[in-house]
Amino acid sequence: MVLRRRKLRFSRLRWLTARELRRFVVYTYSRRGVHPLSVARLVVRDPTVPAGWSHRSIVFVSDLHFRGHPLEVSWLRGLVRQDAVALLLGGDLQSDYRQDMLGRWATRFLKELRHLRPDMPVLAVPGNHDTPWVLHRLARYGVVLLEDTAVALRSPDGSTIGVVGTRDPHKSWPQWSQIQSALRAHEGIDFWVLLAHSPDVLLHLQDRADVRLVLVGHTHGGQVCLSPGRPLWHNTRVHRPFASGLAIYHRSWVYTTRGLGYTLAPLRVWCPPEVAVVRFVQDSVRSVQWVEDWYLVGPTDLRSIAAWERGVYYM
Repeated sequence: MVLRRRKLRFSRLRWLTARELRRFVVYTYSRRGVHPLSVARLVVRDPTVPAGWSHRSIVFVSDLHFRGHPLEVSWLRGLVRQDAVALLLGGDLQSDYRQDMLGRWATRFLKELRHLRPDMPVLAVPGNHDTPWVLHRLARYGVVLLEDTAVALRSPDGSTIGVVGTRDPHKSWPQWSQIQSALRAHEGIDFWVLLAHSPDVLLHLQDRADVRLVLVGHTHGGQVCLSPGRPLWHNTRVHRPFASGLAIYHRSWVYTTRGLGYTLAPLRVWCPPEVAVVRFVQDSVRSVQWVEDWYLVGPTDLRSIAAWERGVYYM
């Protein structure tokens, strides 16, 4: 009997070890120019979603930290593939302002994006790595910079949702009086998306019923994790649940993306780069369905390898 228990324990330990090794390969695998990429697909169901926006999507990316790597072309190819109405950038387009003060790699990316999708609205907020020179040049490529301001995104039938963006809360406090004025200027919009660079914006977010979704980045998901979703550090003043993935703050959904780039070291452990695709659906019950699709990104192709059903969450 004792021998049988030992065999069962050994077999389970072997199974757990094999599972973690497989996860490690998927989350960290990078060789011969092939890199992992996660596409987080969120289906946001809400009664305030306008009928014209139901079953339409936006793409959210953050912390691209452009370095002129050939992989960035593959990122662009993956973004263009998504059937999205608008692209939201969460800041940190630059990697190191000392090496690329003028942001030539970021502007090259935006120029190519405009060539492939000239009609797509692009909204952005500043990050802590972005220099004033880069932020000033965004308008040249049709990018709308939101610093405590708001805009309305229109669907083909004229329905609107609102997007309000803040200055980088990691470096300076958002001016909520200015944000309130921007929201009042768009009266009649019931569904608002708050776009910020860092989850620190939650420390200043007032309990507003019309802010239904908060999209943030900055943390890189920890960049180095002990296991999926367990970062060693998260570089934010809010709690660890907001370091990556989906969470709830008051009556708002909060999604923190792991971003696409890296800082300090060219390394991601159990924390692959990520693109978020948010799809809106008009529904009487507030919920979010969260699925992650896994890809291997090569110089010329984007190969699907797995899908991870993260679950359905209700408000």
